Amino acid sequence: MVITIDPGHGGLDPGAIAKSGERESVFNLAVALLLERELEGHKVVMTRRTDNFNGKLTTYERAMIANEAGAQVFISLHCNSAADSVPHGLEVYHIGSKLSGK
Repeated sequence: MVITIDPGHGGLDPGAIAKSGERESVFNLAVALLLERELEGHKVVMTRRTDNFNGKLTTYERAMIANEAGAQVFISLHCNSAADSVPHGLEVYHIGSKLSGK
C-alpha cells in the first residue's frame, strides 16, 4: 500500500501560531515524521520533510505528489486554532477517487 503523508502548511505558510509562538507547520511535520515511522512496512511518500524552504506547496501540488506516487491513502495533517483553551472535537474530511486539489 502506498500512503502519502502531507504535513500541512510549511515554508512561507506557518499555519496557526500558538500563543507560545509554535507554528502549526512545525508541529504538523513532527507528527508526520512520527506517523511515517509507525507505518514501517508500507511505502510512505511525504509531501515535505523540512520546514525550511522558501515557498509554499499548493493544494494541487500536494495532490499531484500523491497521485504520481499511486497513493491509495492521503493523510493531510492540520491543527485548528480556537479562542477556547479547552480542546475538544475532531474534524475528518474524506475525498473519494483521485485527488485533484482543484
